[in-house]
Amino acid sequence: MRSEGFLPDAVTLVILLSCFASFGDLRVGSSLHAYSIKRSLSSDTNVYIGTALVHFYAKCGKLGTARRVFDGMGEKNTVSWNALISVCTRDGRWSQVYEVRKLMKLKDLSKLPGCSIETESIAR
Repeated sequence: MRSEGFLPDAVTLVILLSCFASFGDLRVGSSLHAYSIKRSLSSDTNVYIGTALVHFYAKCGKLGTARRVFDGMGEKNTVSWNALISVCTRDGRWSQVYEVRKLMKLKDLSKLPGCSIETESIAR
C-alpha cells in the first residue's frame, strides 16, 4: 500500500488489524501497531484503533499486550470494554472479568449498553 503512495488512515488500520487478527498474523499486526504510533494514530488517541489492537492481540494469544493496550487507551467505549471482557473470558480468566467489572462499576460504567455481565453474578 505504502509503496503505491497510499497512506492508510485510521479506518484502514482498523480494517487491516481485524483482517490480520483473523489470520493470527502477529508480525504484520505488530507492524501495523508500530505504523499507527509513527503516524500519530495510536491507541491512546483513537478509541477505534485501540479497540482493534485489543482484539488483535487477544486473537493472537497476547493477552498481556491486549491488556496493556487497553490500559493505555485515553478513551474507552462500550466496544472497548466488551473487547477486554472478551479477552478475559476467552482465556477463562474469570477473576480478571470480575476485576474489570469492578473497575467499570467504580467508573460508573456498569450500566453500559451491551455489557450485560453483572459483577455480582461472576463466580470468584
